[in-house]
Amino acid sequence: MALFDDIAATYDKEFTFTAVGKAQRLQVYHHIDGIISAPKSLDILELNCGTGEDALYFSSKGHRITATDISVEMLEVLRSKIVAKKEKADITVKQLDIKEIGSFYSEKSFDVVFSNFGGLNCLNPEEINQLSQNLPQLLKPGGTFIAVVMPELCLWESIYFLLKLRFADIFRRKKKFENASISNHVTVPTFYYAQGKLENLFSDQFKKESIAPVGFFIPPSYLNSIFQTRPLLVKALQWLDLRLPKSSFFASASDHFIVCYKLKSTKI
Repeated sequence: MALFDDIAATYDKEFTFTAVGKAQRLQVYHHIDGIISAPKSLDILELNCGTGEDALYFSSKGHRITATDISVEMLEVLRSKIVAKKEKADITVKQLDIKEIGSFYSEKSFDVVFSNFGGLNCLNPEEINQLSQNLPQLLKPGGTFIAVVMPELCLWESIYFLLKLRFADIFRRKKKFENASISNHVTVPTFYYAQGKLENLFSDQFKKESIAPVGFFIPPSYLNSIFQTRPLLVKALQWLDLRLPKSSFFASASDHFIVCYKLKSTKI
């Protein structure tokens, strides 16, 4: 059984459809739309797709999606959403462990490979470097890799733990690694990445095109219980976040940052 199978049935309720979850995802889409605003339909490979909200969003924009995840149960939730849709969704669903992407076979190459909400944080530095070596085999020339990653510092987190007098947790992400709790009974090995460290792991094959904050004013999802009944506050924080510049400074202190890497040109 995959790590996320146990929470597949409740994931949307506990994150996707919460006030904080929706606000952070809106930020991601705000930046994504600026990166892949091509008028043509694109072939997109999504890693760690979870319950498929992003795959459905991309499909609604007219793109062709191959949605992958290690969790069979998460993929079943996605399949049920596709069936429930009235309009046709061009989504292919496949099981894939992101750590084994080197063995992934596809009949087509992709314009974009996308990983949302900390999928890369489940990989250690060596595994990320290996991912960067394998991705060019799946991308078209000049293709793009976009990831939403948790950095080594979250200002919201540090202030929250300071107010709670939990001094040992104020800079918990600086530990680089921890078993992070994603539910009452499931923990996930989690690695946190400074922007420079992540860029170095991709630098052989990719160059950074852009970086932006996700969740500088909007808090981490585990604080949703505080904000769920305060929609006006969430809207105000969301308004502030959507107007932040694409800045490494803000990205380095947010709950996540979204980074776009462009595949380097290869010489023949």
